[in-house]
Amino acid sequence: MDTIGWFQLIPLIAAAGLSLSEFRYDKDDEESARRRVVRVVSLVVLLVAMAGIVIGRIQSRREQSAREAVLQQQLEHERELLQISHRLEESQNENLKSQKETLNKAGELADSQTAMIDLQSKGLDLSKVLKAEQLQGNEQITRLSKDRYLSGIEISYKPSAAQWERIVNLYRKIEPGDGEKSYYDTPIIAERLGDRWKVDFEPVDLKEGQKWFPYVYTNEKEHQAFESVIREACIGLLVKWGDVSQIDIEPMRSDYPAVVTISKNAIAMTLRPPNMALYLGDLRDEAIVVLRGRKEAPTEIRFKSLDASVIFDETLKPVWTKQMSHIPRERVKPYVSTPQKIHVIFRTI
Repeated sequence: MDTIGWFQLIPLIAAAGLSLSEFRYDKDDEESARRRVVRVVSLVVLLVAMAGIVIGRIQSRREQSAREAVLQQQLEHERELLQISHRLEESQNENLKSQKETLNKAGELADSQTAMIDLQSKGLDLSKVLKAEQLQGNEQITRLSKDRYLSGIEISYKPSAAQWERIVNLYRKIEPGDGEKSYYDTPIIAERLGDRWKVDFEPVDLKEGQKWFPYVYTNEKEHQAFESVIREACIGLLVKWGDVSQIDIEPMRSDYPAVVTISKNAIAMTLRPPNMALYLGDLRDEAIVVLRGRKEAPTEIRFKSLDASVIFDETLKPVWTKQMSHIPRERVKPYVSTPQKIHVIFRTI
């Protein structure tokens, strides 16, 4: 009990003591009896008041202790919260530090990527420049490579039965030496040399083995008949190649190919400059050709390039119609074909 509680009890204790001392001197009369009752009651009241004060003080002390305990718990809880807050703050600081480091690294990475992008952009620009220069160089090379004539072309077809029969009859009139009967089973390769032909022969398969004939020249009297065979094999053919170039094969005017290969399955005519003048600068990727021929013009004609820089190999199937013309070379070839396409590939070597 604190000091204030004792100051509250002292007057009550003093009053109780005075009441008890009066019991000892009271007389035994009626007035005294009433006073005695009053004093007893007062004493009881004082004692009850004292007991109430003591009990109240004790209860107050307990409540104070409970409040102190609660305050102590709140203090402990607040300390824990402060510690948690401190740890959370430290964690946040660490996170901020880590984020800053990450941002710094991201900035460095972004700078590195920017530098890489700039480098790649410069590389692309350089590549474009190099590609443009390469294309320009290729164009120049292409222009230079096209600044010439086609080195060779082969035009071939399969002779009709009637044409081959005429060729065989001409063969049979030529008697080879060494007792041989005829050359007609032997494919021949005739090469134009000025105003004569050098005639070579493919080997012939006989029962005894292969037979070879020596080559001959048509300026020799005994071999002049080969000129008739070659003239029969070389059909008159005018090829209009595009708008500016043309090829004309006309045996009646001695406009012959450079080489003629004659066999039953195919007659091939090889043309080279100057008898053929196809300028590469005039050729297109899809060349349009129109053919003119005589009545027995073939229904299939193969055009094959012999130039390493120009590639085409096309078998045309022309449809012929008769069309008269005032131009002499066209008038002798009155049959004209529908326009034909030849796919041309230019290759730089």
